Amino acid sequence: MALKRMVLDLSHWNTVTDWDAIVSEGNIYGVIHKATEGTGNIDKTYAQRAKDARSVGLLWGADHFLRPGDMKKQAEHFLKVVGDHGDTLLAIDHEDAAVSAQSLQDILELVADLSGRRPVIYSGHVLKEQVGAGHTELSAYRLWLAQYSKNPVWPPAWDRPWLWQYSETGKCPGVEGNVDEDCFDRSEVELAAEWAGDDDEPSRPARPTVKEDVVHVEITAPPGVSVVVTHKQEQR
Repeated sequence: MALKRMVLDLSHWNTVTDWDAIVSEGNIYGVIHKATEGTGNIDKTYAQRAKDARSVGLLWGADHFLRPGDMKKQAEHFLKVVGDHGDTLLAIDHEDAAVSAQSLQDILELVADLSGRRPVIYSGHVLKEQVGAGHTELSAYRLWLAQYSKNPVWPPAWDRPWLWQYSETGKCPGVEGNVDEDCFDRSEVELAAEWAGDDDEPSRPARPTVKEDVVHVEITAPPGVSVVVTHKQEQR
């Protein structure tokens, strides 16, 4: 993948000093921020930073750190904190090896059902160790790969990651200290178009409009002669 930093991954561990400086840096178009963890934890900086990032024109995403336990309660907790924002990217952070691939599948489906949009899977070695060549149904969800190397590897169920977090030691004006950096290897226009994801129902092609014509045909034939009439209906 071409290395194009376009997204930052933030949480309360990061100190943000100037949102305008982040935008002025020139190649940051989106931010994904930790919102929740488990069934009760909320990142105390999430709500205000969501407002601040949107005010300077950044794409905004919310991340839920997945823990073992009740997937339904975690999905509901996550979406309650995020609120009704259809332009928010939703991500499930799968780093706890005590959470099975099946539980990951369960919460992805729950979030998709409740929100109407497919969330993104964020993971690295845990996903690769659990999935291998299996669980191909997970590939219905975009992959945000965490791997700090020059040559990322991902499970074969995905053709490629949608996002690649390639560094946890990046530097960016407006953020103190190290910051997680993420690559999207196409244009910022494509990033914006794909950001929040589609709804959970696959798109269906519109039914063609059929033009109906009524034609009266009168045929006279001598006795013993049969007449066959065929008609081809054209779709428009």
